[in-house]
Amino acid sequence: MRRFSSLSMLAFVIILLLLGCGPEESITAGEIMSKVRETWEGAVDIHATWELTLDVGVIQDQLVVEIWRKPPDKLRAEVLEAASVEFRGMTLVSDGTQAWLYNASRHEVTAGEPDSVRLPLVQDVMESIDELLRTADVGQVKLLGTEKMPAGEGYKLEMPYLDGGRALLWISKEYWVPLKVEYTGQTLGKGTLVARSLELNTGLSDDIFVFETPADAQLVTHDTQHAAGAKSQALTLEEARARAGFPLLVPAYLPEGVTLVNVFQLDEAIAFNYDGPAPFTIVQSRSEAIAQVPQTGTAQRIALRGTEATLIADEAQGGIFLAWSENGVNISIAGAISVEEALKVAESLG
Repeated sequence: MRRFSSLSMLAFVIILLLLGCGPEESITAGEIMSKVRETWEGAVDIHATWELTLDVGVIQDQLVVEIWRKPPDKLRAEVLEAASVEFRGMTLVSDGTQAWLYNASRHEVTAGEPDSVRLPLVQDVMESIDELLRTADVGQVKLLGTEKMPAGEGYKLEMPYLDGGRALLWISKEYWVPLKVEYTGQTLGKGTLVARSLELNTGLSDDIFVFETPADAQLVTHDTQHAAGAKSQALTLEEARARAGFPLLVPAYLPEGVTLVNVFQLDEAIAFNYDGPAPFTIVQSRSEAIAQVPQTGTAQRIALRGTEATLIADEAQGGIFLAWSENGVNISIAGAISVEEALKVAESLG
C-alpha cells in the first residue's frame, strides 16, 4: 500500500511537470532587473532591429529601425520601413562628436552636434527605454509572470515610465535583454517596441559610424534652437511661442470640462495636449509630416477657416482626425472628441 502511494505521487509530479504546472521559479523582479542592468551596462556594443509603433497625438507611424550602438556615444540608426513618407529611409549617424541626419524624402543632410541633430521621436523613445532599464526604481517593479514570444520566453514586468506613465517589459530568460516594450507617457504618447533581432558584443567596427553623404543630398544647416530632430520636451506656452518660428494658434473655445495639461515640442512641431471628457491634441508645424492623412477611416474634404480641411471621423470608436494648412503652417486636431466640438475648437483658434 505504501509503495502504491509513492508510485502514484511520483506519477502525479511527472504529469504536473509535463503540463508545465510545476513550482514557480523563485526569482524576484529586483533580481531580474539586476541581471538586465548587468547585461545592458556591460555591453561593449549593441546591434538590434526593432519594430516600432509610435502614437503621439496626430503623429502616428509604424516603423522598422535597425540600430548599431557603441558606448559611450557612437550611434547609427536606419529606418528600414515606415508608414509615412517623412520617416522612410531616414538615417542618423553619430561618431560622438559630430552627427548627420539624412532625410531621404527631402534629399537633405543635416550636420551638427549630436545633441542638436537627432532622429525625430525614434531616438527619444529608444533613449527613454535605455534610461528606464538603467534607472527604474526596483521597488516599484512588479513581476507579472512569464510569456512565450517568437524570440523566446520572457519575464513580464510592469513599472512606472519616466514621465509619469507606465511601461510593460518582456525580458529574455536566456539573455536578459528586452524582447518587447509597451509604454505610455505624457510626452512621447504611447507605443510598442518588438525586437526582430538583438545581439550584444559582436565587435562592431568603427567604420559603421562613419557617414557618407549620398550623391543626391543637399547639406542644410539649422541653428541649435531649431535644429532638425531636436529632442522632444515639455514647454511652457511662452517657451513654445518662442521656439515655434511661426505664430501659434490657441483655441478660445474648449468643450466643457476640458483643460490644457501640457505643451511639448516634437521635432519641428508644437503640440497642445488637452484632457477631460473629450481629450484631444492640437499639433502645429511647418513640416509636412503632420499633414499626412492616417491610413484608417474614410477621408472627406470640408470647408474650414476659409480653406479646405481633411476630416476622418470614427465616432463609434471615439476618435476623429482633422487637418488643414493656413499661412504655411500645417494644423491637426485629433482625439476622442466629436466632429461638432472639433470644428468649434478649430474655428476658435487665434
